[in-house]
Amino acid sequence: MKRSRFKVAIVDDEKDARGMVQLMLKEYFPELDVVCDTGNFREALLEISRHKPHLLFLDVEMPGGNGFELLEKLPFKPTTVFITAHDGYAIRAIRASAEDYILKPLNRNEFREVVERLLCGLAMNEEAEHSTSGVRKIALPSLSGLSFVGVDDILYAEADSNYTVLHWEDKKEVVCRTLGQFEEDLNSFGFLRVHHKYLINLNHVKTYHKGKGGGSVVLSNQCSIPVSVRKKPELFRAFALQG
Repeated sequence: MKRSRFKVAIVDDEKDARGMVQLMLKEYFPELDVVCDTGNFREALLEISRHKPHLLFLDVEMPGGNGFELLEKLPFKPTTVFITAHDGYAIRAIRASAEDYILKPLNRNEFREVVERLLCGLAMNEEAEHSTSGVRKIALPSLSGLSFVGVDDILYAEADSNYTVLHWEDKKEVVCRTLGQFEEDLNSFGFLRVHHKYLINLNHVKTYHKGKGGGSVVLSNQCSIPVSVRKKPELFRAFALQG
């Protein structure tokens, strides 16, 4: 049996709560490998330190300590989602650099959306770490898990509220990630944010036109993309030009 590259830890003193997380992970993300399932503070510290999970579902209050103390004692920080019945810890969770905060009882759709987003981020970080070895792909969340697409064929990305529309030569796809998140992941692959709404693949730029604001660029599919005044110098520097 092939092991998942992403490991999960579940720490909650309520057995039923741990069981619900297990149930939803098996239903929606069966490829994940649960390496720790406990409600004991000391056992959680030992198991997480040993297995080094990528994703941690963590309750706040438990016998022997609390979730914040557990994070402080860990030798590394996994991607952490607090799952708790108390809504008063949200600010502290943010300060502890938790990636999300879900209230009990768990909502299936919310849980699934959160995990999909975090897994996509983990996959993108992993791909970025390997980009120097020639891997030029990113991971996109899908209903069944993740799909991997080559970055060289993406012409541009367009912001649409909390979503992003990726454009290829002959298709487009709406992805549940912000343009800012894509900017972080694609900068190292030759993409540039030329406008608050557009992130372009510099390898597909064909011409630049002067005009209102910072002008515009035309891509290989003949699509015209506006350039903001603030981003124009950065665009010119990318091509070793002077504004």
